[in-house]
Amino acid sequence: ITQEVAHLVFAVFHLGGWDFHCCITPFSGRLAYSEAKTQLVDVFNTADIARTISVMNQVLGDCAYNLHDLFAEERHRIMHLLSAGTLTRLDQLYSQVYRDNYSVLLAFHRDQLAVPQELQVAAEIAIGQRVLSLLQRLEQDLGDSHESDEYAELHHSRMTVLGELDAIATEAQQFQCTLRIPQAKAIMEDLILRSLWQLLHAYNPATVKDEMYWIQTLIQVGDRLRLGIHLDRAQELYCQTLNKSSLADLLGEQETFDYSNRELSEHLARLSEFGRALNLAM
Repeated sequence: ITQEVAHLVFAVFHLGGWDFHCCITPFSGRLAYSEAKTQLVDVFNTADIARTISVMNQVLGDCAYNLHDLFAEERHRIMHLLSAGTLTRLDQLYSQVYRDNYSVLLAFHRDQLAVPQELQVAAEIAIGQRVLSLLQRLEQDLGDSHESDEYAELHHSRMTVLGELDAIATEAQQFQCTLRIPQAKAIMEDLILRSLWQLLHAYNPATVKDEMYWIQTLIQVGDRLRLGIHLDRAQELYCQTLNKSSLADLLGEQETFDYSNRELSEHLARLSEFGRALNLAM
């Protein structure tokens, strides 16, 4: 805002966990910078924490900063980054425990015995991570091209992933897993909304049946996974678009298609029927 410009030299020493030691000083020239850098690298290589902090203060000034000196938003971002590695290792560990004890879990549920909490938690986390990974893959695919020469392959890929998610839903129900993955819920709702927008605002009669089937299956799989997805935004988009548009408006001036009134009526009926998939009374 003030448009002030300053050149600074800084060093950050990560001591582990949430502990950081940071020093900042005005830039006083390349020679001074090179000398300071050499001193800090040399002392860091000694693996002497106390001496490293002492040299940092000596070279860059006694005023030190840590995470608590940052704005909350930046502090939280760094905290998430620091946690990411640990969480990834934990996810891998839980997945391994789940795979190693799959038959044991199966036996507990088959004989209607109380499942050890540790094994149940491992199953829920491992299954949840697989769900999240597949949904992130779908999220990435949704931004891909919708050209006719690529659409069939893309649609097949999406439906294959949905088939995997449906199988995981069966697995989760078999082991009575409660999937608590808010990120997966948000991705699922966004996939439904974006797919519906694409259907209604880039209406293509050549692919409309596949697009509707994709969205309907997406909703059904979300229900089977018991993610608690909300369709209110999709319902609002659907109603607003059809209230403002006729099918001819949706089709636009597509000279490559020649539709009779009967074909137009079929498309309109299909769109109206599609409202039921969004839990709308049509």
